Amino acid sequence: MLPLQHVLLTYKVPQLRQLALSFGLQVGGAKPVLMDRISTHCNKTLARMPNLIATVKSTPWQSEKQRMQWIQTMLPSSVLSFDLGYRNLAFVVMDRHQCIQHWELVDLSMPKGYSYHPSVFLPLVRDRLVNGRIAPLLNQPNLAIDAVLVEQQRARTGGSAIVFEHTLRVNTVETILWTTLTQMAPAIPKLAVPRRLVDETWTKDASLVDELTTPQLASKKRMGTHLMTAWLEQGKVTCVDDAMKQQFINAKKKDDLSDCLMQALAWYRWQTNTLTFLCDHIHSLK
Repeated sequence: MLPLQHVLLTYKVPQLRQLALSFGLQVGGAKPVLMDRISTHCNKTLARMPNLIATVKSTPWQSEKQRMQWIQTMLPSSVLSFDLGYRNLAFVVMDRHQCIQHWELVDLSMPKGYSYHPSVFLPLVRDRLVNGRIAPLLNQPNLAIDAVLVEQQRARTGGSAIVFEHTLRVNTVETILWTTLTQMAPAIPKLAVPRRLVDETWTKDASLVDELTTPQLASKKRMGTHLMTAWLEQGKVTCVDDAMKQQFINAKKKDDLSDCLMQALAWYRWQTNTLTFLCDHIHSLK
């Protein structure tokens, strides 16, 4: 563990909140809470990379570009990212070079006349999605999936005391997905990712949204679709083959495909920001 407290003490609360957001962490709380949250996150990262401190101290990078290239090699090889819904959902496998290896929209095809009881969802999510689509990907050694990201579903809508029916349905899908993935691949870390943190990662990045107009930014769903379309057209941020690009262009549910990919991109950005911060401060930490 590293004594990060004396470094973080020099930050003001707004700076700590911005730092937390750049790591994909919640930004609420007073200064001690933020400092503890950031320290815990950084030390968990170090625990997964026991040789990081010694490597950083002994590596004389010749340039910032060389350092960032090294940081990229320290990132997880690839990630599996899910955007959830109870009628259809999307997932993507993306590697640390931001290249899309697999990208798919799945129609759960609820049987007509059936209820949305968990007993109906179970075979659709477990058999059609996890066993039918995900298991073959996890068994491909060339993909080397090191983490699974699942869009965290809210328990309530807009702070309402009422729990809506569609919320219960998608929470059921989320529960079954978590359970079956844990049984299938217990060793792969699985993370619940709040949608709000992903949205804030991209809407606050002016260099990536400057091509969008105000009406497009007003809707988060539309923002994701337009942003992803622009990235694919310009070859920005991701690399994807022509077949997957055409699949996105032809898809009726572009928002689901966009969301799972933006979540993966945001997560890699958070990991990169964390490693960059640690590299910046390891030499000053005693």
